[in-house]
Amino acid sequence: MRLVPRSRTGRILFWLFLIACLTIAVDLAWVWHWKQIVIAHDTTRITAPLNTHRYPDYLAALNTQLIVPNDNNAAPLLLQIVGTTQTNPAWQAATHKLLDLSPDPLPPQMVALYQFRQKATGKSLLDKDDWEAICRDEETAMTAPWSRQANPELAQWIDCNTHALDLLHTAVTRPRYYVPLLTRDGQPANLGEQFIYELVMPQLAKYKGLADISIARAMSRLDAGDFDGFRHDLLTNARLSRLLTQSATLIEYLVALAIDSRVFTTAQAAAISGKFDAAQIAVLLRDLEQLPPFPSPAAQIDTGDRYASLDSICKFTHVIPFGANRATYVPTNFNALLRTANAFNDDTLEALTKPTFTQRQLAFEQIAENYTRIFNQTRSAFAQSILSLVFIVFDGTYKADILHTRLLANRNLALTALSLRAYKLQNAHYPDALTDLPATAYLQDPFTNTPLIYRRQGEGYLLYSLDENQQDDNGTPKSKTNPKNFDLPLEAAQ
Repeated sequence: MRLVPRSRTGRILFWLFLIACLTIAVDLAWVWHWKQIVIAHDTTRITAPLNTHRYPDYLAALNTQLIVPNDNNAAPLLLQIVGTTQTNPAWQAATHKLLDLSPDPLPPQMVALYQFRQKATGKSLLDKDDWEAICRDEETAMTAPWSRQANPELAQWIDCNTHALDLLHTAVTRPRYYVPLLTRDGQPANLGEQFIYELVMPQLAKYKGLADISIARAMSRLDAGDFDGFRHDLLTNARLSRLLTQSATLIEYLVALAIDSRVFTTAQAAAISGKFDAAQIAVLLRDLEQLPPFPSPAAQIDTGDRYASLDSICKFTHVIPFGANRATYVPTNFNALLRTANAFNDDTLEALTKPTFTQRQLAFEQIAENYTRIFNQTRSAFAQSILSLVFIVFDGTYKADILHTRLLANRNLALTALSLRAYKLQNAHYPDALTDLPATAYLQDPFTNTPLIYRRQGEGYLLYSLDENQQDDNGTPKSKTNPKNFDLPLEAAQ
C-alpha cells in the first residue's frame, strides 16, 4: 500500500499537509503545557484546597482563614442593625445560616437620612430639592457641633436610630469580625466562572451609613457639652473601624479607613469647640492615644487581593474573558504570569513596610517602572490584559497608602489640638510654638516626618500637615477649585 503520492505535486502537498498537522499538534501541546498550573508557593501561593479544575479554591481558603466563632463575632449584630431584606436571597440565606441568624430576612434597625425624609414628606421618590436638602443636613450633622433645638428634624432622625446605635455599641464590644465571602448563589467555596472581585458585599455601604449616624449624634452631644455621650459615640466608631480591618479585601479596608478618618476629624472639632474642661480633654486625649494603631492595608494585599489576582489568572486557563478571542488568548505562560503577580504583591508589601511616606512613595515608583518594563516586553495582548489586573491592585494599594497616611495625619492633628486646648485651659493662652508642649510622636507630620506646622492667629491658631505633595501651601485646604496644591489644616478661632 503506497502512502506517498507518485506525482511531485502530490508529494509536495502531502508533506505540506503532514508538516501542518505536526505544527498544529506541537502548538496544541505547547498551549496545553503552558495552561497546566503548577501548584507551588511561587505560583499559586497556597497549595490547598483545590477546586474541580485542579488549582486552589481561593474563596474557600479565604473563608477558612477568616472564620471566627459566632459568639465573638460582631457581624451578626451589625447585620441585625443594617438589615438583610434588600440583599441577594441566596447570599442572605447562606449568610444567616453560617452566622446562626434566623432564616428570615432581617429588617433594618437603622434609618438612613433619606429614608427619614421619605417618611417625613410622604414621597417614595425624592426630587432634586429633597436630595440637596439631605446633603446640607448631612454636612450640618457630621462636620461641626449642631443644636437639637435649632435642627429639630435632625434631632428626630437621631432619635429614630437610638436602638440601632445602642446595638452598635454592643456589637463593637465583641473582639472579632467576619462576614462570609460568598458567590452569587450563596456558596463559600468553588467560585466557578465568577471572580473574587465580583463577590457580593451588600453590608459595606450600610456600615458607613451607620457610622455616620453615630458621628451625627456625637456632634449633637458635643454641642450640648455632653462629654460622656460624645466619648461613647466616638469610641464606638473607633472600635467599629478597627473591627472592619479584619476583613479580607481592600475595598472593605477602605470603608474602615473612611470611618476612622471621621473619628479623628470629629475629635478635632471637639478640641476647638471649647465645650469640654481640662479633665475631660485629658480623658479624651488618653482614650485616643490608647486606641490600637490603625493598620496599613498589608493584610488585605497579602490575602484577599493577592488571591483575587491569582484566582483570575488561574481561571483564564479555561475561561475566555468577554472581549477576548483565541488569537489573543494563546499561547500564554500562565505560571510565569502567576510568578509575576506574586512578585508584584511581594514588592508592594515590602514597600508598605518602609518607615516614611517618602520612602514608600519611592518604592511604589520603582514598582511602577518595573511593571511598565514587563508590560512592554510582553507580546501577548491577552497576557497584557492580565497584567493590567495586577496593576489595578497595585494602584489601589498606592492610593490606600496615601489615605492611610492622611488618616495618621488627622490623628496627629486631633491629638495635638487636644494638647493645645489643655495648654490653653491651664495657661489661659495657646503656646507660641509646639515645642512648648510635652514632646510626643503625634506632634509629627507623617507625610514629611517633620513637626506639624503651627502658627498663632489672633486668639487662636492654624495647625496643618503638608499632605501628600509635601509642600507648604500655607494651610490651604483641598477644594474643587484647588485639587492639587493643598494642605490638611485645622484652624481654631479662639
